Amino acid sequence: MFQLRPLVTAIAMIGLVSNEVAFAANDWLSGVAVDGVLKIAAGYSRDYADKDASDITVHQAILGITAKPNEWATGRLTYKYEENKFPLAVDDAYVVLGNLDKSPAYLKIGQFVVPFGNFTSHMNSDPLTLTMAETPEKAALLGFEMNGAYASVYSFNGSTNEDMNDTIDHYGAKAGFTKKMATMSFDVGASYLSDIGDTTTISKKVPNGPNTNYDYVSGVGAHLIVNMGPAFLIGEYITALDNFKAEHFAYKGEGAEPKAWNVEAGLTFNTMGQNLTLALGYQGTDEAVGLKDPRSGMQLPASRILGTVAMDIYKNTTVSLEYAVDSDYDVEEGGTGEDAESASLVLALKF
Repeated sequence: MFQLRPLVTAIAMIGLVSNEVAFAANDWLSGVAVDGVLKIAAGYSRDYADKDASDITVHQAILGITAKPNEWATGRLTYKYEENKFPLAVDDAYVVLGNLDKSPAYLKIGQFVVPFGNFTSHMNSDPLTLTMAETPEKAALLGFEMNGAYASVYSFNGSTNEDMNDTIDHYGAKAGFTKKMATMSFDVGASYLSDIGDTTTISKKVPNGPNTNYDYVSGVGAHLIVNMGPAFLIGEYITALDNFKAEHFAYKGEGAEPKAWNVEAGLTFNTMGQNLTLALGYQGTDEAVGLKDPRSGMQLPASRILGTVAMDIYKNTTVSLEYAVDSDYDVEEGGTGEDAESASLVLALKF
């Protein structure tokens, strides 16, 4: 159920700060910007047990505040709500010290999704790479950007532990290169996480808190995004580098080594003065039996084939239709061997 009180409080705080600053005749308010996203979805689904469901939901609501009181510091605060997945709460709350116009290095500290994976997608639903590997944490990150090259290292105290201590001993890194040309652009990169068991989805499967029996399992990800004229191609792969202990996360009686991937291709072109996007995708997982999508509650599929049509109907207003077919793991792997399907129509507004 949508909780309105925290959102109203956030909006009231913005108004109060604005009034007080205006009254004090300060000019730093010119460095404060408010943005947001609102997505309303009408959806239908048929699960592996052949049960139908349909509903109209608040697919996503985001309210963000960016403050830049001076040229070397930027703050970001974001409230986020996703029905059946993310109750209204603070999503991002961090400060960045740096100025990329004057220096390639910066420091980011606070609450944010650490840069493990890329998760770019043109679909209504989250890619399976994001569902398996997204990792929001309270972390400290040192980053670098120059001439298209980017890199970062970070550390945090995760929810998993391999000893009886509760310390900042999780870490990760990401590096890549991006370039824009007249008719083409690309982004290629790789990332590393010291314990893939600390991702939001996998952490629900493995032990949390001080534990002398749990061993960290590192993970890596790689992505390639290419835009050439109206065409685009997205490819991403994320995998554990070792097996979990079977008593923590098993696959066919052995320790699981989960992985996920996403491949999308499509076209974006102008029709009747508006952008129209057509996209097809193939996604999948391996050795991920028992991991559940936090939005639907369904087990992650072995494979997913999906397509979407999206069109800008007004400025900053888009309507998109997605259809997807999921195939579960075979019975001998711990699945049902059945298929499921879903369709969603999403009206999105950005400001």
